[in-house]
Amino acid sequence: MRRLLKTIRDGLHSVIYRMSRPVTLWLFRRAKSMDEAWDFSEGKPLHSEALAPYREKYGNEHPKLADALDKMAGLYEADAQHVEAVRLRREALAIRRKAFGDEDSTVMASVEALGLLLFTKGNIRSAEPLFREAVELNQKLLVNEHPRVATNISYLASCLHQMGQCDEPEKLYREALALYRSSFGEEHSFVATTMISLATVLHARGDLRDAELLLQDALEMQRKLLGDEHPDAADTLHLLQAFKECGCAAVQKQTEDPEALAEKPSNREERQ
Repeated sequence: MRRLLKTIRDGLHSVIYRMSRPVTLWLFRRAKSMDEAWDFSEGKPLHSEALAPYREKYGNEHPKLADALDKMAGLYEADAQHVEAVRLRREALAIRRKAFGDEDSTVMASVEALGLLLFTKGNIRSAEPLFREAVELNQKLLVNEHPRVATNISYLASCLHQMGQCDEPEKLYREALALYRSSFGEEHSFVATTMISLATVLHARGDLRDAELLLQDALEMQRKLLGDEHPDAADTLHLLQAFKECGCAAVQKQTEDPEALAEKPSNREERQ
């Protein structure tokens, strides 16, 4: 069947229908079916061929080409070919910026998609300015309490934390946490996840007790929402155990050094 489809496709391409909209749509639909079947080796060439009519008909700066580039980038992402996916996402973003300006909802979506792709592949320094831009666009184009704002704030905080910062990530995580609570209430998986992220920042800066207490609250919430046996709850429990071990080591060090700083009072309520 696949060989027959390839023969039909090749035959269509050998005549004047090569540039027609029906053939282009057929290519995309066939590519989509290959995507859904996880047949990337067959799907990618179809997407590539489908781009050619867009480029020839609209040129290289048309929003419809940007849409097609995003579709193909998604296919490469699913196949873990991030370098090519980044190239396609960048081209799509550049097209939209030129067509619509910087403050547009489609530009915002492109910025978010490229930032997330770079973040996923570990290119944190390149992802950070994109998430910062995404937050600014979210705040201009969306209702400020929209969960999407909180999500991009969290990604930005994560980038900064992985770059070795603590002050700004803490501020950002607290802002995201407040937004999630406003959107979903006090007990929600997004709330718990953000509490865990905030706890890791507090722990990194040495606020061991505050970090442990916050993580304990997050664990209790996950157990309530997901059950004791859920993998997320298990991961949080392991992290909490690691925090407690670090806390014990810190107490041991202070015991051995009488001149060390006295234990700081918990400012957990003040921070929250």
